Amino acid sequence: VEIASLWLAAWLRGDLELPPAEEIDRRIEEIRAWKREHVLFEPSRSCAVNTRFHQYLDVLLQDLGLSPNRKSNPIAEALAAYSAADYDGVLDEYERKRSAMPRPRRPLPVST
Repeated sequence: VEIASLWLAAWLRGDLELPPAEEIDRRIEEIRAWKREHVLFEPSRSCAVNTRFHQYLDVLLQDLGLSPNRKSNPIAEALAAYSAADYDGVLDEYERKRSAMPRPRRPLPVST
């Protein structure tokens, strides 16, 4: 929730610029179509993030110009479980990097 709130606050203060509504609708439909074809075990294929919430957090962090890799080394990144502690300090990191980032940033197209 905190990372999503940071993303929303960045959009509200003009750090992020959303694509046109038509493009957003098109991308949503592409993702829904992919999920209907590939995600047969999840009844709410259209919008649920519960089985892929780390992917969701990765997208939000990348939109904000932050690395989704939160572990201290590549082995831990590949093998260790993520926890809330891995995201500690994201707000401070964003505020430190914000002044050097081009604005407004465009959110990345979400690939499935």
